[in-house]
Amino acid sequence: MKLQQDIAIWEQLLTPQECHTLTQHYEMMSSMCLSFSRQQLKDNVSHKKADHSVSMLDPDCLTLTPDQALINDFLRKFWGCYEAYTEKYSLLKELGQHGIRFIKIQKTLPSEGYHLWHYESDCVERSSRICAWSVFLNTVETGGETEFLYQQLRIPATQGTLAIWPAGFTHVHRGNPPLSGEKYLLTGWIEFL
Repeated sequence: MKLQQDIAIWEQLLTPQECHTLTQHYEMMSSMCLSFSRQQLKDNVSHKKADHSVSMLDPDCLTLTPDQALINDFLRKFWGCYEAYTEKYSLLKELGQHGIRFIKIQKTLPSEGYHLWHYESDCVERSSRICAWSVFLNTVETGGETEFLYQQLRIPATQGTLAIWPAGFTHVHRGNPPLSGEKYLLTGWIEFL
């Protein structure tokens, strides 16, 4: 684990094969019209927010997952990383019941992304979020970083890399557009249940 200003980074958490299986799963779900475009949400214009996603914990998606063990394997690896994060920030161990209730795979095409500076617990509806996390499922040669404003940090889009960070206003961030090809991301939150 690398720790930079409360942002924890694990390289090569997922193998190239695991990443490929997840991106193929996204493409299968998308071909069956089970992907969701951020443009379908109210008030989203493409130069601010544009990508497509599939919810991995949605019942329809779970029954179509080619290898449910892959999700379970990911969660085992993830919780090992989160446990290491809570060793550094031990107060997290004292929180009420919390966990992951939502996982999605996002596909972002060149020039798309979540370009607005934002943080994850920015309103009452999202106030239960404790931490955010993302795993890059492919390497983007140019662009595609997750950029943190106050930390002056960009995490490159490198296949298999996991990042976990606080959901609050101290960690304002954005998804930079991939410039040299599409970007796939497995992402979600740790939140009160």
